[in-house]
Formats: sequence, structure tokens, C-alpha cells
Amino acid sequence: MEWVVKGGVKVLLVLVLVSLVFAYFVLDLWESSKTDDLYVCPDCNIVLISIDTLRADHVGCYGYVRDTTPKLDGFAEKSVFFKNAYTPWPTTSPSFASFFTGMHPFNTGIERLTQQQRLDDDLVLLAEVLGDAGYHTRGVTANPLLSKKLNINQGFLEYNDSFKWNELKADELTIMAIKDLFELKEGKFLYWVHYMDPHAPYAPPAEYKNIFVGDRYYDSGRLVPTCDEGVDSLNLVEDDGETGYEIARRRHINNPDVGCSKRSGLLDDYIARYDGEVRFTDENIGFLLDEIENFGLLENSIVVIWSDHGESLGDNGYYFFHGRLPYNSCLKVPLMIYLPKQKGKEVGTTVSLIDVYPTLLSMLGLEYESDGEDIRGLIAGGDRERIVFSSAGYAIDYQKIAADGHWKMVYVPD
Repeated sequence: MEWVVKGGVKVLLVLVLVSLVFAYFVLDLWESSKTDDLYVCPDCNIVLISIDTLRADHVGCYGYVRDTTPKLDGFAEKSVFFKNAYTPWPTTSPSFASFFTGMHPFNTGIERLTQQQRLDDDLVLLAEVLGDAGYHTRGVTANPLLSKKLNINQGFLEYNDSFKWNELKADELTIMAIKDLFELKEGKFLYWVHYMDPHAPYAPPAEYKNIFVGDRYYDSGRLVPTCDEGVDSLNLVEDDGETGYEIARRRHINNPDVGCSKRSGLLDDYIARYDGEVRFTDENIGFLLDEIENFGLLENSIVVIWSDHGESLGDNGYYFFHGRLPYNSCLKVPLMIYLPKQKGKEVGTTVSLIDVYPTLLSMLGLEYESDGEDIRGLIAGGDRERIVFSSAGYAIDYQKIAADGHWKMVYVPD
């Protein structure tokens, strides 16, 4: 009897071992098949279209009630459309620094907004990797914060940052982008164009200014609370010997952009004008996408459309700004990626803008170290649980955020 038990155990162990080995090979084959299914397009061009201050829930395909983005909605249907995309930091400079390096803001060194910040030369931007791979790289931005002073142009052979705040509108920028792409279309290229229009002060052209004013979603009774006298400064003492960067951080902390606004008036007028800016930008991106198709570039170009961050618009007692608070109005952004010969798909898994860097490189058969994750598996397979990290605040005791698309944990140091 004792021998039978021992023998049975030996047999059982052998069976378990054989099962594990079999499972390993099946899993390995499954992983290999998944790898084989991952999207690649080694000779594709890259077209990057970014929109400043466009919050996801004011885009139609993300569920917005107003018809603000018919062109983007149509583009989303034939693209990989990410429902839960987060910015690593809800302000322009940190967001783009992370997008183009695939690094968290605490690794890029660009945290919050000051004019003194500059990307380190040792960081390797997307344009540098593609330039080394033989791509012609060109970019144009309507936001002066993305100037060469930030060093965001690192790796671009041509970079146009010559425009002042709110100087270059979406229609003018679209004409420039179409001309640029016409010049580039015969070669292999990376092209980036950045639209500024949805950003404050919400001043769309006349035909778009009142397009949503007075509609059934318009509330004529909501007033903007204005700041009391004396809150313009917390009167923090500036220590002798502080650097310009430290002084600028203090000034941002003193800025009273939470809980009130320096602008009085009707809240829904501001929101309607913001939505008018979004519609104006959408129409012009539609013109650009039509020309990209007319040039035949959709056959061999990966096209990425996204926003750097959202806008508060009075949510959570936060008026007409972004960056300071960790709410989804500013953290969640639209993200859609068009892939040649790939059917449109909706992805619910949470992703970060830092994931785009390694994903695009992998699609091109290239690679470079980053903090992001190659998310081609989400395109090939199904959704899964995933946590992404963001930050918000003013680079002193800023908030740390972990989100999975359903829940969000926020650590507030101060």
C-alpha cells in the first residue's frame, strides 16, 4: 500500500511535470502567435496632429452631446480609438516633453510650466530616432510655449515656432500643413502640426462664435464666480539666491486660478465659445485629412491625433485653466491612431500618452528605451486591466495620480 501511494505520487508528479511542459510550449506558441499579430509598417510615414486644450468629453466619439467634432468622429471610426487615454501632466510643456520622449515628467525634468525649463540634450526624442533612420523630420506649432527654447525641436530638421500667442488660427495652419505635406509626400517623413485654437481666451471666428449659444444644452443662469480683491498673491517671500526657475514656480503657485476667475460673465457663454473653437478646429483638421487622403498618404502613413490636456471649464470649482488639479476634465484626452490596412477598433484599456513613443517605434521596426509600453497588443488582442500614472500641480508638492479607467487614486502631499 505504501509503495502504491509513493508510486502514485511519482506518477502524479510526472503527469504534472508533463502538463507544465506542455502548457509552457502552448503558452510560448500563443505568445509567438500574438507577436506575429502585432502591427508593423516599417516603411510608413508618421503624421502627428495635436490639438491644444481639447478635453476628451467635448469630443463627439467620446460621448459629447454637442456636434463639435464630426470630422474627428469620422476619423475615429477607421482608426484605433482609445477611450481612456491620459496625459502624464495636464499642461502643454510637460505633456509634449513626455510624448516625444516616452518618459514620465519626473524623468524629463519638465514638470509644470516655466519659461526656464528646457529638455536635456541627452534625452532622445522621437524625431531624433526617426531622423537617424532616414526620415525627413518637419514640425510646425501654433503654441509659442513649444518653442526651440524648450528644446522640443530636438531632432527636427525643420521646425517652425515663429508665431505669437493666438496669432496662427486653425485655417491658416491647415494651409501651411497641406503645403508642407505636398512637399514631403514623395519621401519618407515625420510631420507634426500643432493646433492652438481651443485654448483660452475662446475666441472662434464669427461664424463659429455663436454656433452653440442658446441651444438646449445652454444654461443662461450659471454665473462665473469672480475672485475677491487681495487674492492675487499669497505674498510668499522670495529667498535671496533663488534661481529664475524657482522664482517662476513661486509665481505660478501664487496664481489664483482655483475656485474663482478673473473673468466675470455667464459660464455657459465661455463653454459655448470653447465648443465653437473645437468645431472650427475640427473642420480644418477635416480639410487636412482630406488632402492627406488625396495625396495618397493614407496608404503608407500612420496618423496620430491627440490632445496634450483638457480644460476645466468650471468643473470642480476650477475655471478656464488646466494643470493644477487632478480631475479627468484636464487629465483625459482624445487619442486615435490610423493604421494603413488596419480596421478601425475601439480600445477601452487605459493608456498614457507616453505609450505612443515605444508603440510607433515598434510599428516601424525601431526601438529606444522609454517609460511607456508598446500597446500594439491592445490593438491585436482584447482589453485588459492596466494602471497608468499622471501628475498635476505646480512642481512643488504636486499630486501623484494612478488611474485604471474606472477608479483613480490621488496622493496630495500638501
